[in-house]
Amino acid sequence: MRRGILGYALLSAFASELVVLDLALRGPRLELLAGLASVALWGGLALVAERIAARVVLAVVSAWVVTVQLAFFRHYHTFLDLDAALAARHMWEDVAPVVRQHLPRVALLATGVALLHFVCLSFCHHHDGRRSWALVLAGAFSTPTLSPTPDARAAQALTALARPREARAAGRVHVPDLPSSARTLPHVLLVLTESVRARDYPSGPADRARTAPETSALLSERVALPRLYSLGSYTTIAVNALLGGRAPLGDRRSIAETPLAFDYARAVRAGGARPRVHYWSAQTDSLFERADVRDATDSFVTLDDLVGRKVDGVQEVLELRADALLAARAERELPGLDGPLFVVVHLSGTHAPYYVDPERAPFVPYRRVATWSGLGELHNAYLNSILAQDASVARLLRAFLKRAGVEPWLVMLTSDHGEAFGEHKAIGHGQNVYDEQIHVPGFVAFGNGALEPRQVAALGAHADDVVTHLDLLPTLLDAWGVWDGFALSAHKKRLEGQSLLRPFERARSPVPVTNCTPLFPCPLRNWGVLGGTHALVSQAWDDGFRCVELATLREDLAHDVPECARLRRASLALWPVLPNGQPNR
Repeated sequence: MRRGILGYALLSAFASELVVLDLALRGPRLELLAGLASVALWGGLALVAERIAARVVLAVVSAWVVTVQLAFFRHYHTFLDLDAALAARHMWEDVAPVVRQHLPRVALLATGVALLHFVCLSFCHHHDGRRSWALVLAGAFSTPTLSPTPDARAAQALTALARPREARAAGRVHVPDLPSSARTLPHVLLVLTESVRARDYPSGPADRARTAPETSALLSERVALPRLYSLGSYTTIAVNALLGGRAPLGDRRSIAETPLAFDYARAVRAGGARPRVHYWSAQTDSLFERADVRDATDSFVTLDDLVGRKVDGVQEVLELRADALLAARAERELPGLDGPLFVVVHLSGTHAPYYVDPERAPFVPYRRVATWSGLGELHNAYLNSILAQDASVARLLRAFLKRAGVEPWLVMLTSDHGEAFGEHKAIGHGQNVYDEQIHVPGFVAFGNGALEPRQVAALGAHADDVVTHLDLLPTLLDAWGVWDGFALSAHKKRLEGQSLLRPFERARSPVPVTNCTPLFPCPLRNWGVLGGTHALVSQAWDDGFRCVELATLREDLAHDVPECARLRRASLALWPVLPNGQPNR
C-alpha cells in the first residue's frame, strides 16, 4: 500500500463499508464477529487484487453488493438474503416489474460506486507477505454468525438460484357426501378481487361508492362486512385460508390435504343434485399447494387459458386487460351451464402496477410507478384501477344474475388482502399484517329466498364483529344446508371459522395472521394475532409484539390493556418464536 495516511484510510473505508452500512441502517444489532469477518474479507481481497483486471472485478462486485442492498433496504427495511431471494423467485411475476423499474437507477449508482472503489483499491501496494496474511484474514469470513452482514446475506441470496423448485404436494382429499336440508340449492358467486383494502372500497349503500358505483347499484341491498380481515397479505396465503377454512400453517402435506371449498361443494347433495363448481381466474394457477386442484372443479380457467398461451409478468396481465377477458368469458359460459352453480371468480387488475382505464380515471394526478416521493399519485392510480375493475365485476354480476333468473342466488365479494401506501414504511403488500394490509372489503348479497329471515338477521348482526376469511367457508356450507349435518361433523371440527348466518356458537378464539407459512417463503419475517378489538403485530426488527386497537388504529398500547394481555398469552402457543428470532416470552 502506498505509504501515507490517505492510503490506509481509503483501504479501511473500503473494507468496513458494508459494516458501516449495516450499523447505519439497522443500528447496533450486528455481532462483533460478523463485522470483523466482513472487514477481514474485503480488506484481504483489496490487498490480494494486484492486477488492474482484478481490481476492476472487485470494485464492480462490491459496488453492486452495496447498491443492491441499499435499494432493497430502502423499500423493505431489511437486507436481501436467502429468504427474500426464495420469495422473489416464488413470485417472480410480481417482482419482475419492480426490478425493471429500479434497475436503471441501481445500475447508474453502482457504476459511480464502482469508480470510487477502484480509486480506493489503486492505493493498495501488494507483495507476497501481505497476500498470505490477507488470505488468512479473508478465511475468517466463513465463520457462521446469527446476524450476518449485508455481504454475507447477498452471498446467501445467490444460493437460491441453485435450489430446485419444490414440487406441489399431492394431498389425498376426500369429503363424504353431504346431504343438504335445503329444498333448493342457491347459485353462488364468490368474487375475489386483488389487493383492495377496506378503506378504499364502499362497504355499504350509504357510501358514496366512488370506486365501485356499478357494483353498488346492482347489489344495493347487500349486507356489508365492514370488519372483515384476511389472514395474510400475500395472495397464496390468503386464498388458501379463505377456501380451506383453516390457517395454512403446519407442514406442506397437511396443507395440501386440507379440503377446499371446491371439494365441499362437489360433496353437497340436495335431491340428487350438487353444485357445479367453476374456478375462473385472471391469475396464474400457482396459488394452490395441491397438484390436483383442477380435478376438484368442473371447469378450471386461469389466465393462460384465457389468452391461449403462457403469460409472463404482471405488466403483461395488465396490458391484456385480464379482468375484462375474464368477464367476457363468464358472459359466454354462464348461460349454458347446468346448475346449481358455485362459481369462484378471481380478478387481478388491482395488483401493482395497477390497470388504469384512461376513459375511467377521475383520480388525478396519478402515476403507476412506486416511489416514496409520489405516494399520492400512486394511490390515485390504485383508486382508478378499482374503478376500472368495477366495470368487469358488474359484467360478471349481470351475467350471473341473468343465469340465476328466478332461482335463489348468493353473491360474496372480498379481496385477498389489502395494500400499503407508505403506512408503516411499506409500499404494496407482504411486509406486515397491519390493518392496511389485511383489512379487506366484504359483503354478502342474496335474492329469491336464498337465505331465511333468521339468517339475514344474524348476518346483519355481525356487522359490528371482527370476522375473518375463515368465516366465509362455514357461511357457504350453512347456505347450502349442510352445516348441521352429521356427515360434515368430522371436517367441521377442523374448520376454524363460524357461520355468519347464525349467532356465533362459541367464543371467538385469537386468530394467527402472517405472511410466513410453508406455502410461501416470506422475504420479511412478520406475524401476529388478531382478536375481537385488538391485534398484535411483530416484524423482524421489533423486540416483541405491538398491540393495535382495531377501531382507532392506536398502536403500542400498554401491556395492562386486558385484550392486549389476552392476545399476548395466546401468542405463546401460536408463535413460540418472535420474528427477530428471540423466544416469545
